[in-house]
Amino acid sequence: MEKVKEIRVVFVTIDTLQSARQIAKIIVSEGLAGCVSIVQNLTSFFSWQNTLTERNEYLLIIKTAESKLDTLEERILQVSNDDVPEILAMPADYVHKGYYDWLLTTIQ
Repeated sequence: MEKVKEIRVVFVTIDTLQSARQIAKIIVSEGLAGCVSIVQNLTSFFSWQNTLTERNEYLLIIKTAESKLDTLEERILQVSNDDVPEILAMPADYVHKGYYDWLLTTIQ
């Protein structure tokens, strides 16, 4: 594995599978991410407008480069139906060399 600085894993939750699939297709086709995985059947609990809220959600796990984060965030805000979408980016310190090379070529 290679120690890298520019790869990010972004987590986004969304309320429907249709929306999750739409966002995934948009950001991959626009070169904002190399890959998006959708995890189904999550339940989230959070405080919204001073009320404990429970919601079934879908988690998008987005693999991208740090240089794409601002544009990726803007695009997610445009297509998300949440007032305040969850968008969390974390560095991937170590990445398999073959995957790293492939990922960078897909998002250039």
